[in-house]
Amino acid sequence: MNFSNRLGLPAKYGFYGLIGSLFSVACFFLLGFDMESPVLVIVGCTIGGYIGGILRKKKGKTS
Repeated sequence: MNFSNRLGLPAKYGFYGLIGSLFSVACFFLLGFDMESPVLVIVGCTIGGYIGGILRKKKGKTS
C-alpha cells in the first residue's frame, strides 16, 4: 500500500484500525453476536491504530 505512506504513520495505522474494525464488526453480525454499539468498536479501533502509529513514529519507525 504505497499510497498510505504519504498519509504519515499515525494516519496509516488509524486507517488499518478502521478497516480491521469494520471487518470484525461485520463478522460479529454474521455470527449472530449482539453488539451494544458497533460504532464505539469502530471508533475505538481507529483511535487505537492512530495512537499505535504515533508510538511507532516516536520509536523512529518509518513504516
